[in-house]
Amino acid sequence: MNRIIAKRKSKKKNSSKKRKIPFVLMFPIILVGLFFLAELLLFIAYSATGSSKFETLSDYPAHPDEYVKIAVFGCSATAGWASEKPFATILEYDLKQTYPDLNIYIKNYAETGHPFHRHQAELMKSVIDEYDFFIIYPDNCEGRNYLIDTNFAVKEEYKKYNPLKITLKPALEDDDQKNPFDWCLNYFKRKSRIYAIATKIKTFIIPSIRRKLSRTQPSFYEKPIVTEFSDDSIVPMAEYKNIGENFRNDLVEIAELAKKYEKTIIITNVPNDESRRPFFSVLNQSLSDELSRKFDFYYNTGLKHYEEQNYDMATEYFSYALDIDPNVAIVNFLLGKCYLEQNETEKARTYLRRSIDYDGYFIRSISLIHDEAKSVAAEKDNVFFVDLISYFHKAIDDGMGYSDLFSDPEHPTMLGHIIIARKIFSEITGIEPFASQNSDFDAGIKDYKAELEHYNEVLSVGNNNIKVNALAEMRWNQGMSDSSFYKEEFYDYTAYYIEKYYNYSEKTPYDQALVLVFEGLNEAKIGNNAVAVDKLNEAYALSQKDTLAIMKGALTTGAPIGSELEDRGISFDKESEKYFIKKDS
Repeated sequence: MNRIIAKRKSKKKNSSKKRKIPFVLMFPIILVGLFFLAELLLFIAYSATGSSKFETLSDYPAHPDEYVKIAVFGCSATAGWASEKPFATILEYDLKQTYPDLNIYIKNYAETGHPFHRHQAELMKSVIDEYDFFIIYPDNCEGRNYLIDTNFAVKEEYKKYNPLKITLKPALEDDDQKNPFDWCLNYFKRKSRIYAIATKIKTFIIPSIRRKLSRTQPSFYEKPIVTEFSDDSIVPMAEYKNIGENFRNDLVEIAELAKKYEKTIIITNVPNDESRRPFFSVLNQSLSDELSRKFDFYYNTGLKHYEEQNYDMATEYFSYALDIDPNVAIVNFLLGKCYLEQNETEKARTYLRRSIDYDGYFIRSISLIHDEAKSVAAEKDNVFFVDLISYFHKAIDDGMGYSDLFSDPEHPTMLGHIIIARKIFSEITGIEPFASQNSDFDAGIKDYKAELEHYNEVLSVGNNNIKVNALAEMRWNQGMSDSSFYKEEFYDYTAYYIEKYYNYSEKTPYDQALVLVFEGLNEAKIGNNAVAVDKLNEAYALSQKDTLAIMKGALTTGAPIGSELEDRGISFDKESEKYFIKKDS
């Protein structure tokens, strides 16, 4: 009897164990089921709304062989900083309108602040098998690798911060050597909408919440001490050679990979605003005292003649100065301006370009990069070089001003992006599969203003787009003014964009407060602290909440507006709720 009872108990235990096993298995099955249900619901939401909130991290076509696929790489200008639409969007519109029988997919991989070497180049290598055409706009960021590596002017508490982190898919390998696990993981990251939402929350929303909860935003860079002439540029002249070699090596490797996969690369040079002075200039420190004195005499005499509009004499003395020290940016700039006044346009552009190449701050794309791009294109039959600089010069010759084409010294306007898109269009449509298609589209531009109006309409550019870009340029010019010896130019541009922002805004209390705060900061930078305080108090009286929120906002250098005002002797008294000039300022 005892054995029978024991046997029954044993059976009960075993049956109990058997019931637990399916439950343990069901838990992950339920989780997986809920995951796929959530993915399905997000897919339905995306299909119904088309909202970018529900996009995956990659909208790569489900049937890629049915598409002509184009990938675009670059830095802030390519990403569309200070333009209502980037040239990739304009190019996509033109191609789709011109070739309605072709399925065209364009992906703009450009990211603000990301150089080509080590960043965009690595990303490009990793997707080289996925696109038919690759467009490289070398942009203005190649010096950033050096600045980050050396922690140039970075505050001690932010030395470990790296603003250039990017997420890459696994590096490209031969198909038979790809790790299946990496392939599956990469596929999940690119196709999962849940993963995309989680990434966006981590990348954008959480840092935004942290900034709002924090009293101030971090200022990553100390203000450089800027004089008209310096011992060396921010990126040392000796480093320029390495920058060129790194860029070339990346481009050659990419071209060879592209050749292997039968892909086409289009690379351009980069137009910049040649009418803007260099930030500061670098002097040759190896000159003897006698040559240094001669240089000073020639430069100052040439400057005197230039200010008196005696351009023949100014040209002569600036030329003497450059015979002694040929790489001084401001002398090259002024000599270029002299030649413009004498209608010697080609000579003028040569010297204005040299001024950009030797600008001590090195934020504009240098000719060394352009020459390497042109050289590789000449060597590789699958790489095509597009001369955009001459195309912008044509626009200037046709009556456009630099302010029509550039928002600041390095970023093209919407019209500038239209010109870039149309020139690349001319190149790309001469290559298969476009070349065999019938097209009567004229990529040349006869009426620039009419083209701008056309694209504004078809691409739905509204007042808000213009307002947002005006705000970006307000922040850019006020932030970058501290890095230039010729600060008045930046203050003038800030005032221009403040007015533009207001004209295209809804004139809400927030808009009005923001305009007053930026006007106040501009006056403080000029040195008119009394006027600045009046404007800040007017903003605070208009909207306390908005004004305090705006003060926590940062300029493009990362410096909060409030701390910028503190640095210039303006503080806020919480008891009286008034801005005031500090006694020791």
